[in-house]
Amino acid sequence: MIGVYSPELVLPIAETLRVLGYQRAAVVHSGGMDEVSLHAPTIVAELHDGEIKSYQLTAEDFGLTPYHQDQLAGGTPEENRDILTRLLQGKGDAAHEAAVAANVAMLMRLHGQEDLKANAQTVLDVLAQRHRI
Repeated sequence: MIGVYSPELVLPIAETLRVLGYQRAAVVHSGGMDEVSLHAPTIVAELHDGEIKSYQLTAEDFGLTPYHQDQLAGGTPEENRDILTRLLQGKGDAAHEAAVAANVAMLMRLHGQEDLKANAQTVLDVLAQRHRI
């Protein structure tokens, strides 16, 4: 999965991946962010066996709550480190956990697990287990 900073780059980058011989990939952009996001629709160009399918995803497609962009934003490198540390310890806030779940769910789809909602729930379950450890 490749995130791009502009929606105009989604399809051209997917086409480039096809020319380079990739069999499965996705290029994403969402509301100014170069990742799957939960504050705006995510534009996707998914390459699968030589065919490119363009579509949009929303938080609901992952079974997740939409969040405002401010709730998803990082900060300084130190703040981002602390956010990631809390996530890995199972102590992340709900918005960041959901953002991780959506992005990992999409990666899981690219590896053959097609159900985005089930994938996102699996990620949330793993993060919750970290909290209990």
